[in-house]
Amino acid sequence: MSLFYVTFYGTGTPGQRIVEVESDPLAATGRTVGYTPIATDPFVQHIVSWGDYLYAYGEIASIPSMGIFRIDRATMTLVDAVGLLGAYSGVDGANLNIAIDGTYLYAIAAIPASGASRVYRIRLSDFTLIDSIATNIGGVGLISNIDTGNGFLYLGDWGAATIDKIRLSDFTLVDTLNMTVVSYSQHLHVKDNYLYVVNGRNLGPDNHDRLCRINLATFTEDTNLVTAADEGWGWTFAADDTYLYLGLATAAAPTKIVRFTLNPFVRVDALTMAGYMDAWTILIDGDKLVVVLEANPTTIHKISRSTFTLDALTLDLGWPPYLDSWSSALAPASTPTPTTTHPEVVTLPATVY
Repeated sequence: MSLFYVTFYGTGTPGQRIVEVESDPLAATGRTVGYTPIATDPFVQHIVSWGDYLYAYGEIASIPSMGIFRIDRATMTLVDAVGLLGAYSGVDGANLNIAIDGTYLYAIAAIPASGASRVYRIRLSDFTLIDSIATNIGGVGLISNIDTGNGFLYLGDWGAATIDKIRLSDFTLVDTLNMTVVSYSQHLHVKDNYLYVVNGRNLGPDNHDRLCRINLATFTEDTNLVTAADEGWGWTFAADDTYLYLGLATAAAPTKIVRFTLNPFVRVDALTMAGYMDAWTILIDGDKLVVVLEANPTTIHKISRSTFTLDALTLDLGWPPYLDSWSSALAPASTPTPTTTHPEVVTLPATVY
């Protein structure tokens, strides 16, 4: 059984939830972690599953601040948190991202006072904030992806077509790429020797989305592909050894999952998701793609990667309370080990980095 977790920005009380879902058969387990964005409760916006824990990046509305929350997957309870004072989203939950390399968690957050962003490094072994560095990207819609094989972290920003390259061994910003397409970076994905970037259409010269490929050896643009102007804009994607699957966000139904071969890097076909608008999240689970779609109701679908066709079974999560899904994560194969301490009240450290 594979488990995955989906975050939702919803309505009601609590307004935000992390929902646990069983992949095969597709069904909600009934276990959730819910928060209301008031007082010291986090507004959950991005999650990563690593080992026995979920790491959730959320908003502390009363400080204001951002924090990293550690959740025990075995019991679906909040264990502790690390506060990132001075960091605050402020724009509809978009200004944040998490990446993990096994030793450290890297939290990318907007700093409103500077109009820019910082990367915070948190040691996983004792869940302690170590240090932070400034970036060259802005503070709107931060995204990241990690290249553990070569030891680099890549950062992007919805506000500009700029990519930062950070060396993990000494936690140093080593390069910045200003992409030739005047647009914004919506999603990043490292695969083999390339970084794939969805460049959004809002500022594009011809109102088209671009799926760009960056050669990591030279840190230069390699290939730019475009979507049709009426197809919506790229929101998220995932890649296996043969294909890249791009989920589109649209102003009205239907949306599409567009499939590209990686070598050569070309578009091959698209799967229309009738009756649904935004493809918020795509995960790879064995021979399946797991896709979270926004519509009425919010629904989880599975797509066969071998035939590129929809499974008959879908999971209806309702509307409301489950509205926008900002992030999701597949659980590791290892069995979670329960912890013994689960305080209900989390006190954030007062240190400002």
